Amino acid sequence: MTAKEFLSQAYKIDLEIKFKLDYIKTLRSLAEQAVSVLSPTSCCGTRNIHKMEDAITKLLEMETAANDAISKMIKTKQEIMAIINQITNPEYRTLLELRYIVGKSWLDISRELGLSERTVHNRHSNALIETNKILTLMA
Repeated sequence: MTAKEFLSQAYKIDLEIKFKLDYIKTLRSLAEQAVSVLSPTSCCGTRNIHKMEDAITKLLEMETAANDAISKMIKTKQEIMAIINQITNPEYRTLLELRYIVGKSWLDISRELGLSERTVHNRHSNALIETNKILTLMA
């Protein structure tokens, strides 16, 4: 695994979590609709309690999956930080933390560090070389 692939793991997990949380919102909305259909103020019609049970079951399953993904992301970010902390150049550490732990864009990083985007990309390349050295020593 290259340094960039290793460092990018958290971003991919973060996306997975965002998708799961969006799906949870959708399921909650469906569950609320099912509850409103079952409310005593509804007149006529057959009450379909299974629809509500299904929505709640799916909601609970997705919440469990989201919590598992969050735990995985925390563990992954801890592993990434352990590698980043071994880099001796403080500017490289900061750049990698901003990109791979905080998830900032290149433009935001360049503004925050007071550097051009080109300089940030060059330093990022150097930081990846340092990260590769650390990962190779650990293998």
